[in-house]
Amino acid sequence: MAQWILEGFIKSLYSSDTTDLFEKYTFFIVANMNPDVSLIGNHRTNALGKNLNRCWAEPSQDMCPEVYWLQAAMLQYGVDFFFDIHGGEAILHNFMMSKSVKLAGEKFKQLQAEIDTNFQVEYDYDSYKTSGGTSCCDSGCGKSKTATGFVFETFGATSLLLEASYKNLQSPNSKSDWDHHGCVKLGESLFITLQQTF
Repeated sequence: MAQWILEGFIKSLYSSDTTDLFEKYTFFIVANMNPDVSLIGNHRTNALGKNLNRCWAEPSQDMCPEVYWLQAAMLQYGVDFFFDIHGGEAILHNFMMSKSVKLAGEKFKQLQAEIDTNFQVEYDYDSYKTSGGTSCCDSGCGKSKTATGFVFETFGATSLLLEASYKNLQSPNSKSDWDHHGCVKLGESLFITLQQTF
């Protein structure tokens, strides 16, 4: 889902009048953070068995070079706004978790829900946990161990984790089938929301 969402985002990035955005901002896009998943079928880990979203506090160049080098680039260039796009298998909704100051992330989420019917703000890891589900963050993945935590704590930038469902959505407002076409449309709408935010 993440790569299809990114396809939609890039499609909108280059098909819209983005002159002002390109004059003000530089976009850094990582098309596939964990290519081992695609090549050898690992679900959450690279070829060395490291969960790449749990080693941001002290990434090892040997064990998780993907994080090590991306983090080095972030420290070199800085980060003003950050998306981390994942596939979620537990919750049958597309949602975001945010780390930001002055509720900037929450405002982004609300605007995204208004623009795209395949995105919603009622269910996420926090609300799903209180309704009997479990959160991926029960294992202490907070602080700077995750990408969003590292970016927010290091740069003070709005940092959003987008979880896209592996399964058919249960959102009552969803107007289209949730498939790769829906993922591309979600990516397109993410760009629209970003434009309206900035």
